[in-house]
Order: sequence, then structure tokens, then C-alpha cells
Amino acid sequence: MPNFSPKAHVDYFDYLRVIATFCVIFMHTSAERLRDTLDFRWDLLNVCISFAFTAVPLFLMMSGYLLLSSGKTADVSFLLRKRLPRMAVPLVCWTAIAAIRTLLAQENLTPRAFLSLMVKSFHDPIAVHLWYMYLIIALYVLSPFLYGALHSLDRDGHRYLLALIGLVTVQTMLTALLPDRFDKLVAFDLISKLKIYSGHLCTFLLGYYLGNLKRTIPNRVLIPSAAALWAVITAGTHVLTMQNGEYTSTFQSQSAGFMVLLAACLFLIFKQNAKPPACLFRIVPIVPLCLPIYLMHNILLAAFHHAGYFPIGLRGILSMTVSNLIISYFTAKTAASIKPLCYPLTGMTYQDACESCNWAYTFRNVRNWLQQRV
Repeated sequence: MPNFSPKAHVDYFDYLRVIATFCVIFMHTSAERLRDTLDFRWDLLNVCISFAFTAVPLFLMMSGYLLLSSGKTADVSFLLRKRLPRMAVPLVCWTAIAAIRTLLAQENLTPRAFLSLMVKSFHDPIAVHLWYMYLIIALYVLSPFLYGALHSLDRDGHRYLLALIGLVTVQTMLTALLPDRFDKLVAFDLISKLKIYSGHLCTFLLGYYLGNLKRTIPNRVLIPSAAALWAVITAGTHVLTMQNGEYTSTFQSQSAGFMVLLAACLFLIFKQNAKPPACLFRIVPIVPLCLPIYLMHNILLAAFHHAGYFPIGLRGILSMTVSNLIISYFTAKTAASIKPLCYPLTGMTYQDACESCNWAYTFRNVRNWLQQRV
């Protein structure tokens, strides 16, 4: 019988969620510039983006640990009643908002055009960033089976699974490193077929193992390893882009290879070193709002682009990233404060939002602080 007791809050995930959310916004804000002319500003941006691409692997690792370590995951009824609606309902609502924004930009907002886009969303996300929601919902659907399989393995079974994850990672790394004419040397069909969900399933499972790892890996190993991986990703992206004459992100693959290893290093660095979040996360509760911020940010970015804002340099991209994050945060916070909008747009119940992040929560904390000061 699985243990249904709630898991303790994972403090270091708060840092990783905020970092990953910022990185996702930065990635999408940088997309247009990365496809432009190679110059010093491009190289500087490439250094930053080679770190930012850890966002998706970090999100998957955190989800993998939380889902596959919780006894509630074995309960299919809990999945259907609680977990899936929490992801699916906001996805539908933000897809509808994305459809309306797209049609307004095209000056074609009609019921027929809107319905056509919504039907299209059943097989293809109509906003590029929503692909992740399709992936994570699919992983949620599989999570009871994954939980049961993992918790039935003995030590040798876990080692075997980790070896398979390692094979997928190594093949992806070799594919990036070797010239195209040598691809056949590493393109083993068996390993390629293990890349379920393009390899993201391996990252999801890896998060379970990293979160439950008891052994401490010294910082003198983790930090230089992370720096070396970051350097290889940056240099490899530069070389391939120069060779191909256009932006080539093979080294920056978010599904396997160098980027997943870099994300794993970051995961362990924060796991082993991060202290519980400071009071800033209570004063500005961004962590519970990471999901609606993610769902909103690229729609807002598209609105910026439609208005003619295309940042070129790193400073402009950072400024737009911060502006996007702030606007998305306050919009999500306000949505969480309006009862009929809270669950559809944030995936949280209104009661949960009042206890963690909305304006009622903030006003209550400010009032308590003022009373303590008097």
C-alpha cells in the first residue's frame, strides 16, 4: 500500500522554479536576435542563452521528483480529480486567450476563426511555448504507471534504468560533437527509440534519482563540471552556427545531452547548498504563480512584437524579460485574487491562492507586519 502522507516542502525548488521561469522568458525574448547576424552581441547573448536552456530540463526534473516520490501518484482517481484538471484547465483557458490575441493581430476575430484555432489546438499548440504543457500533461497521464514501475524495481533494476538514461545522454552528446559524416556511427536505432517524448521522459525520470540521491557530490566537482558544460555548449553552438550560416542549437538540446547534464549539475548544487528561501519569497510570492506566468509570458511577448518592440542587444533583451516577468506576475496575482478567474487561469483554488500568493494574502501579511511594528 503506497504511503499517502504529504511530502515536505522542497525549499531549493523555490530557487530553481524562479530561475527556470526567468530563463524561459529570456529564451523566448532572445529568439529573434539569435537568428540574426553573428557579431559580438550575438556571442554575448549565446553565452547567456546556453545557460537559459536549462529551464525545461529543470522543470521536468522537479516534476519528476515530486510526482514519482509521492504516494498520491499511485492513486489514479487523485490524478483525474486533482492533478490533471490543475494543468488542463489553465491550458485550455490560455490557449483561448492566445487564439483571441492571434486573431486580433490578424484582424480576423470571428467565431468561426476562433473555433478553427481551438480545434487546431487539439493536435498542435497554437502558441509555441504551450508545447511544454502538452508534454507535462502526457507525463502526468503516465505517472501512476511510472510510479508503480520505479517502486517495484530492485537495486539492479534502478542501475539498469540509469544506464539506459545514460546511453540516451551519451548518444545525444556524441551526435552533437561528431561531424555529420560520422552520425551513422552513433545513430543506433535501439537507443534512438528510447528517446520517448524526444528524450524528455529520461529527464523526468532523472529528476527522481537526483532528488533522492543520498550521496553528496563536492562543490569542487559540481561547479567546475557545470562551468565546463556551459563552455562546451556555448562554443559548440558558436562553431555550428558559423559552419551552417544560421543559428544551430544542436548543443542546446533541452531533451538530452549537454544541456540536461548542466541542468543536473545545477539541480544538485542547489539541493546541496541552498538554504530555505529568504522572506523575500513570502513578501513577493512568485513561486506559486510560476505556472500562470509561464502560460502568459509568450502571449505578452507576441503583443510586444506586434507593437514593434524587438530588442537587439543583451541589455534590451534583459529589460524586456524583466518587464514581461513583472507584468505577468501582477496579472497572474490579480487573476488569483478574482474568485471566478483564479482556478481557470492559475490552476489554484481560490483558497490556496489566498493562503499563498494573491492580493488578499499580500494585504494580510502587510497588515500583520504593520501591527507588529506598532
